[in-house]
Amino acid sequence: MIGILRRCVKTDMESLFKVNKSDNIIFFLFASTMAVDTIHGLSNFMGLEAPLSLAFKLFLVLVLIIRCKRNAKILRFILCVVFYLFIYVLHILLIEEDLADTIVAVSKPITSLLFFVYFIEVKRSNPAYFESKAFYVLKWSAIVFLFNLILGALGIGIKSYNTADGAGIGGSGFLNSGNEVSGVIATIFPWILYYCKNKFLLIKYCFCGVFLFYGAYTLGTKSGMAATLLFFFYIMYFYGNKKEKFIVAVSCVIALITGGVIIQYILSSDLPVVQRFTYFMDKTDILTALTSNRLNFWDERSKEFYDAGLFTHLLGLGGNRTVEMDPYDAILNCGYVGLIFIIIIYLKLILNPLKRIYKVVPYRRVILISNVMLFVISIGGGHILFSSMTGLLIALSNAMLFGNTIKIYK
Repeated sequence: MIGILRRCVKTDMESLFKVNKSDNIIFFLFASTMAVDTIHGLSNFMGLEAPLSLAFKLFLVLVLIIRCKRNAKILRFILCVVFYLFIYVLHILLIEEDLADTIVAVSKPITSLLFFVYFIEVKRSNPAYFESKAFYVLKWSAIVFLFNLILGALGIGIKSYNTADGAGIGGSGFLNSGNEVSGVIATIFPWILYYCKNKFLLIKYCFCGVFLFYGAYTLGTKSGMAATLLFFFYIMYFYGNKKEKFIVAVSCVIALITGGVIIQYILSSDLPVVQRFTYFMDKTDILTALTSNRLNFWDERSKEFYDAGLFTHLLGLGGNRTVEMDPYDAILNCGYVGLIFIIIIYLKLILNPLKRIYKVVPYRRVILISNVMLFVISIGGGHILFSSMTGLLIALSNAMLFGNTIKIYK
């Protein structure tokens, strides 16, 4: 599969397909996925259990396959996926695991890779078209996502995390999975800040940063809050003038000096994110608190995997098992084959923006910091590579590194 994916990425001018109206439909549907996820969450909140989000994304994949039925590179990729799934499904049937849950789990990263290959083809075929459509998707995804954050801040919608007393912590509006929103933050927030930095004066940029940080706080996610702060100073430094770079440097020094006092204050408060942290600190240790008890989940759920045979070690247990840490989830569901594939994806996400060939891309630093944070969240909190909500946005963002770059988004 790796060889096929490499050949899909290394294309030439003769194999590029022309953009047509089908691509407009695909990008429109893609821009609607966050809104459909919101409607899906609203229906669940009202007690109407309907797989709206799943059905919509299956339809989107079907439209994409029909669109690319004559593209040799994408067809080779699909053929490779079908071959892998045939062996994998046969293995799952032999070990008598739940097939439906298993397919749902493995289909998410595969779908993201399929869209990644498609986006690269479009970018290399018509860079101006792709960039305009990519920013169109990012814009509407950001608007719907921020709308849900506002609803969560107002106490409307679904709680991000459940608690023993049933009160819940944080609020994600009507986005059904609170665990996945950290990945959305790591993907979308850098682009929002990049847009604000190019569009507005420093005071408005700072206001935008405060707003985004408050949105991350209302979600009750440690990684989301840390990522937002990092993005704010990072974008300001690398895309700012000398004065702004100096402000960032001074702010970092002040933050280091006052950090201890701030942390002490936060830990003594009743913030939602602190409640989760102190709960695990009281029960366990610092490492367990930072990973929200996920390492203990791995110790409990890995025994069945290690006691299994060779083929299970290679292909996994299936069943959509999770400890909310992507490398461990890959091992449980897809075995060491899945783990190797995940590692390759990690390396691509970090190394691609660093390559000299991409240094002409004006927003490669935006993609780099986003990928670094996604890597950290994926290891510490999961729901990145096994998330349909985040995975497609990662594919779109990273496809911008390929082909020619036409303009800077302003």
